[in-house]
Amino acid sequence: MKLLQGATHTVIARLSALVLAGLLLVSVGGYAVEHFGLLRKGSEYRAEFLDAWPLVAGMDVRISGAVAGQVRKVALTNHGTADVTFQLDSGVPQPRADATVAIRQDDLLGDTDLSLSLGTSRDPLRGPIPIARSIQEPRLDDFLNIFQTPVRVALKTFIVELGTALENRGVDVNDAILRLRPGFEALGNVFAELRGQIGALRQVLDNSHVLTSQLATRTHDLDRLVTGLSQTLTGVAANAAQLDSGLAQLPAALTATRTTLGRVQTLASSVQPLAATIATGAPGFQRAASLIGPYAGALSAAAKVSAPTIALAGNALRHGAPALRDLRKTSFAALLNPTSGLFGALAPVLSQMSDGLFGSNKGGGLGGVVLPGNDATAPNVDPARDYLSAYLVISCELFGVKQGPGCLQQILQTYASPATQASRAPARRVGALKPLLSYLLSK
Repeated sequence: MKLLQGATHTVIARLSALVLAGLLLVSVGGYAVEHFGLLRKGSEYRAEFLDAWPLVAGMDVRISGAVAGQVRKVALTNHGTADVTFQLDSGVPQPRADATVAIRQDDLLGDTDLSLSLGTSRDPLRGPIPIARSIQEPRLDDFLNIFQTPVRVALKTFIVELGTALENRGVDVNDAILRLRPGFEALGNVFAELRGQIGALRQVLDNSHVLTSQLATRTHDLDRLVTGLSQTLTGVAANAAQLDSGLAQLPAALTATRTTLGRVQTLASSVQPLAATIATGAPGFQRAASLIGPYAGALSAAAKVSAPTIALAGNALRHGAPALRDLRKTSFAALLNPTSGLFGALAPVLSQMSDGLFGSNKGGGLGGVVLPGNDATAPNVDPARDYLSAYLVISCELFGVKQGPGCLQQILQTYASPATQASRAPARRVGALKPLLSYLLSK
């Protein structure tokens, strides 16, 4: 019986020891899981820093402020940089190829952690995060050390007093921050709008650069412009009194100008009917203008034909000048008297005129002579008077053709040819005498 009781106590003691050992193992395992993350191990990654101080192994890795892993090792590389190995908890998303990392101070007491940003690239992170995407954020001590001792002491005092003022006011501070959130969101929208206008701002800056470049090349011209403007302003200032006087007279000038413009308007209204009439008669003016050319050509041809006759008439008037002077001294009744000698005085004039009108030896005319009254060929004529013996002589030279055998036939052929009628002056002259010429040729 005693042996049975001893064995039972031994078994109970061993069972108690095993239970205590199990409880101790569970407690230690839970502590290890809680503080060392033994059951939540994930993938390890590396990051390179120029300076990793004061980061050490065991510090937290945070993503968006939440603990997501731990720092495993901080080592020195062969080229003088810090190589930090960190491990993420299981279930944390894998960092992307553009992930960034920073050593950040948590609080004023100096606690530090490794802040990780996972990135947005489609490719996963391969290899260590380079120095280009790693940073050591400035610590408060570093910030304070840039000031001299009095300023640094004052800043520390201010921070301590600020902490004291905010002590036990966390709820109020959070409420104030929540109230400020809409303002910060609006400020964020402003910055987003400015970010969207960067292209337009860049274009404005580019245009400003082009403008300033052009102005830089025209410095001499700008200097001349500024100098000229300065001289102009100086001249205006020197003649301020005259300008004031001119401006004082400007209302009267404007009134007179208004009156003149009113009269001009009245005149324009009066001229409008005349302009309408001229516009209505414009077709007639156009037809008249088209006829002036042929008429001027005909006058030119007539002037050329009558030039010899006009010359002879002028010569006759010059010869008759003495007779005309005597004629002014004689009464009209005396002139009608056959014995007055009028016809005798005019004999030279009549002779020249008859030669001009009828003489065939002057290059034109109808032909004729002046005979005295006592001529034997003039029976029954007063011997005291002269008379005109004229006959019709058609001369080829009258139509611009040299006198000679067959010249009259040449004139007719020229007239009869339509192809040359418009280009030959003789044909134009013959047109009116065609019936007469045809009659003479038929005889």
